[in-house]
Amino acid sequence: MLRLLLFTLIFWSLIVYGFADASDDFLFTVQRDGQEAGSGFLIHERGKSWLVSNRHVVEGDAQVLFAGMLDSTRTFVLPERVQIASNRDAVRFRVDLPDGFSLGDDCSFDEEVFAFGNSDGKGVITKSAGKVVGKGRGEIEITCDIIPGNSGGPVINEDDEVVGLATDLIEPPSGHDPEGGQFLNNLNVIEGTRYEETRRFAVPLHDAKWQEVDLATFQSESMQAGELFELCDQFFNTLVRICLHYPLIEGNGEIQSPSWIRSYNRKLEKYGYYSRSSQRYIIRSGKQDSMDRALQNWLEDLSEKGEEMSESLREEAEDFVVKYYQMALLERADDLEDTARELLELAEDDQR
Repeated sequence: MLRLLLFTLIFWSLIVYGFADASDDFLFTVQRDGQEAGSGFLIHERGKSWLVSNRHVVEGDAQVLFAGMLDSTRTFVLPERVQIASNRDAVRFRVDLPDGFSLGDDCSFDEEVFAFGNSDGKGVITKSAGKVVGKGRGEIEITCDIIPGNSGGPVINEDDEVVGLATDLIEPPSGHDPEGGQFLNNLNVIEGTRYEETRRFAVPLHDAKWQEVDLATFQSESMQAGELFELCDQFFNTLVRICLHYPLIEGNGEIQSPSWIRSYNRKLEKYGYYSRSSQRYIIRSGKQDSMDRALQNWLEDLSEKGEEMSESLREEAEDFVVKYYQMALLERADDLEDTARELLELAEDDQR
């Protein structure tokens, strides 16, 4: 009789206070050198459990720790060997646990989904509802309110299956460059559409291609690749600034030499006047032809530099073990080569 009474009390307490959600045990925050940095989660597939996150959340030489949402003492560190997706921003490693989310198939347009993650890196897992509003070869666009810190968290469907890995977001154009200058504003192209708002993306995992590598190799190559990616970004940023007549910082001699940058800045002063409101040069009346000739020479120089950087990236890529970085470097090399060719064609057209 006592056992029956005890069972009844337990049963009704569950009805009143709610059944515990088993999936809570599948959610983790990711810490880098003790600081909250992103999200992670468990997937159980074919009798094996994996801890999963974004590659960019764990790359570098920091100490990375996965901590359970419900129990911060339930922790895992990156093991000596990890698996990196060659076609996705994703990393995973085996853990000796009995369960995890199921991996779903491809999602559908307008499908209801939920994103879980360590929003804003506060060490608290949040849940956000939304829909799938875009699909591509390697990404899906969702309306869930993911923000920095959600990276690496699961996007699940109504059947509690993982259909994506929250990865990044794109802020709407602001009309300002990263160094404070006012860019030409073409917001009218997207005005009145949903593209005025921040767009959020996840990567599917059902077709991820995994490569197992040493952790030390991954960490080392992630830093090498990061430096090369940054150099590519500097090239394209330099190109934009030159075309829009922004001054260049003389200390940034990675793309062109300090003497080249000084010559560029002097010609801007010669042919234009500095606008403090836009932080760029406005070409004086009667000086446009001279400025166009100078721009033609600058484009030729940048074309040569882009071709040189493209060849260098291809050589660097040959030494990389991690396929993701190797493929990404080759894609950047292609971009540089295409841009170099276009710049040369543009300069030659101006000569005619």
